[in-house]
Amino acid sequence: MMMNKRLIAMCDESKKYMGLTILCSWVGIVCNIVIVWLIGQLINRMVEGEALNMTGGSIGEALSSYPLIGPISLATGMIVVMIALVVKWVSHYLYGCYSYQASANARTTLRRLIYQKLLRLGMAYQQVEKTSGIVQLSIEGVEQLEIYFGKYIPQFFYSLLAPITLFVCLSFISFKAALVFMLGVPLIPLSIVAIMKVAKRILKAYWNNYANLGETFLENLQGLTTLKVYNQDERKHQEMNEEAEGFRQITMKVLSMQLNSINVMDLIAFGGSAIGTIVALYEFKRGMLQVGDLIVIITTASRIGTRLFT
Repeated sequence: MMMNKRLIAMCDESKKYMGLTILCSWVGIVCNIVIVWLIGQLINRMVEGEALNMTGGSIGEALSSYPLIGPISLATGMIVVMIALVVKWVSHYLYGCYSYQASANARTTLRRLIYQKLLRLGMAYQQVEKTSGIVQLSIEGVEQLEIYFGKYIPQFFYSLLAPITLFVCLSFISFKAALVFMLGVPLIPLSIVAIMKVAKRILKAYWNNYANLGETFLENLQGLTTLKVYNQDERKHQEMNEEAEGFRQITMKVLSMQLNSINVMDLIAFGGSAIGTIVALYEFKRGMLQVGDLIVIITTASRIGTRLFT
């Protein structure tokens, strides 16, 4: 899938929902950072030997008097974590809703535009496009855009926004590790774009093969009686088998290309996470990081390895 400005401009209503989808993803990553950071600060206090004062008071008073970080007590930190979990759940739910709305509006808009163009062409539409091609375009072709508008575009821009957020947050803990993550993570969408440019020829051949196969099937089905009268149905059957085998082979090439893109993306993601973790471990060994800060960085690295908190 490539960035098609014309296609996106045609589905103007979907832009709003795609933006809201990106916002929900960003809110989710912020909530994760807050939760992990507070847990890391609690671990730091525990390593320093800070304990709950349970003498002469209730658990609530002990939690309120436990210093987590600055003026924030353990009780306040627990409340913030619970709020962050609720916000994260709501953002995850809204992400699914907005993602569906983006793809649904795009499908409705494109099918309406196809129908309007057919009405303008009238019976002369066959001079422009064959019936089988129109059927495949308005059904299968439009359905495939569900992933494009609902997942691909929001995830692409989110993968560019998330590294900036991670860099700003982690730079207060370890600037070197944050810089490694900042330099490594944007290579994920860039690698996808590079691979898709190389695979553009394969995808074009795939769609042409798919359209030709549907056209042949429709023509043979419409002329089945005539083929049987002239004893040509067996020959057409063999031709369809050969075209189906060619379509299977080009489909395997597309799947192989997609698998290679995932492998490259995982290599960059896990490789950058591993380097960032090594940098954090080196700083921890030199006493530049506390245990809780190290855990925050390692947790963030593992999340980056699973493609940015998705």
